[in-house]
Amino acid sequence: MNRTEHIEEAKKDFLVSGVTDWVMLVEAQSLARYYTGSDDWRAWRDFSMEFLAELMRDGLTIPGDFTDDRGFRPWDLPTEDALARIRDEWSSFGAELDMGDVCWFDVTPAGRELGEVYEAEEAGN
Repeated sequence: MNRTEHIEEAKKDFLVSGVTDWVMLVEAQSLARYYTGSDDWRAWRDFSMEFLAELMRDGLTIPGDFTDDRGFRPWDLPTEDALARIRDEWSSFGAELDMGDVCWFDVTPAGRELGEVYEAEEAGN
C-alpha cells in the first residue's frame, strides 16, 4: 500500500472506532504507528494530522474535550484553528501521547453513518 491508501484505511478505522463511542487522539496515534511502521512520534503526528484534517474538513468528525460531568464538549473553533491547536498541543508534549491527551473526537451523523458502512464491510470479510 502507498501513503494515500494508508491514509484512507486509517480514516475508515477511525470512523469505525467512533461509531459507538468518543475517540481519543491517542487512537489516531496508534493507527499512525501501525500504518507508518515508524518509531518516531513526529511521523505519527504528521500522519495523524493528515487523516484527521481530511475527516474534519469533510465534516465527519469534530474535536473537543471530555469532562466527567458533561461528557463530550466540542471545541468552538473553525476547523483550521482546531487542527493548529491539536498539532501545537501534541508537539508541546514532545513525545508519544497517552490516553486522554490533547483532545477527543466525536463523529458527526454523516461520519457515524459512514463508519457503520465500513464496520459492516469489515464484518463481511
